[in-house]
Amino acid sequence: MNQPNNAVIPVDFIRGAPKLYVNSLETFDGHPLKYEKLDKGLKATLGQTVHSTLLENPAASSDLIMETRDKELFFMLTTTMLDGSRMHILSTLAKESGHLAIKAIEKWYSSVATSRTIIDHYRTRV
Repeated sequence: MNQPNNAVIPVDFIRGAPKLYVNSLETFDGHPLKYEKLDKGLKATLGQTVHSTLLENPAASSDLIMETRDKELFFMLTTTMLDGSRMHILSTLAKESGHLAIKAIEKWYSSVATSRTIIDHYRTRV
């Protein structure tokens, strides 16, 4: 939802300053074998912030603060995946939503084709 230029965004009093206490998100090159580390890192890092509810639940359209957080989460994920080969997952989303981005990443990496890549990798190592 785009806000008019003169819209006033309410102050988020519980936001705090998470950058002082939370590790930053690591960049992700998109390789399927590294997805598990990304997934655990995202959940561990974001679970400590005000963005944690967006990992499982979308922002209510009536809650401007959560919609703002959702958009912030989208841009955090974009920065994380920017240099990787899977940026297309985020660029195809209908809106800039961190929740939708998390779900799209999970769906892509849990697909049969991606699982086959991982299985083939480990099969050749045995």
